[in-house]
Amino acid sequence: MSPGALEGVRILDFTWVLAGPYCTRILADLGAEVIKVQSTATARGATDENHSGYFNTYNRNKLGVRINMRTEEGKDLARKIAGISDAVLDNFSSRVVRQWEMDYDSLVKIKPDIICCSISGMGASGLEPPHLLDITMFWSPRGGGVARYLRSKRDWLRANSQWRHTILA
Repeated sequence: MSPGALEGVRILDFTWVLAGPYCTRILADLGAEVIKVQSTATARGATDENHSGYFNTYNRNKLGVRINMRTEEGKDLARKIAGISDAVLDNFSSRVVRQWEMDYDSLVKIKPDIICCSISGMGASGLEPPHLLDITMFWSPRGGGVARYLRSKRDWLRANSQWRHTILA
């Protein structure tokens, strides 16, 4: 088998929702060494047996590590791995990444040529900070879906009650 186009490139993967794991899976398929970071608090599917179809589908060809990002030791370990990586990808809100000190401004101090990519459904700042929820996806039990653009907590509560009504109907 010939080497992939991205052989020799190391990616630190902090993604967890479809777009992020899919992106890093493609990078891994192209030969990059992708190190998937799973939180010890939310390691869904990343058990020793690894039986989750979702996890296995979107994390093939990746290395994996569990890190507790709520501790200083965990954050230090993640920064050490970032220091030997070419790129860091995430799809958390910018608030979370800043709290971890894994944002571009923090990482460029560790590695000046680091590449950071954030694939966040909330955008870099959200439409009306400090609200984190801008878009909610509702799926119908009968198939199909609709995306609702929500500008306020009141809109979210109204949409949420409509969604519960749809499920019960």
